[in-house]
Amino acid sequence: MKIGIQELRDNLSLYLAEVERGKTITITRYGKPIAQLVPIRTETIRTPAAPGADPVPDRRNGE
Repeated sequence: MKIGIQELRDNLSLYLAEVERGKTITITRYGKPIAQLVPIRTETIRTPAAPGADPVPDRRNGE
């Protein structure tokens, strides 16, 4: 599904509901794709570590 920025602004809740149902939405500017809204897979969501627990390595810093 492709939508323009203004359409997304006007109906954000509607499109977020579509993403929650598993759809991917491509956002366009002047008809050219610039971004995608995609559902988050539940296994990619992390919960905060308990106080005092070893932190999860930050792979962006090469750890």
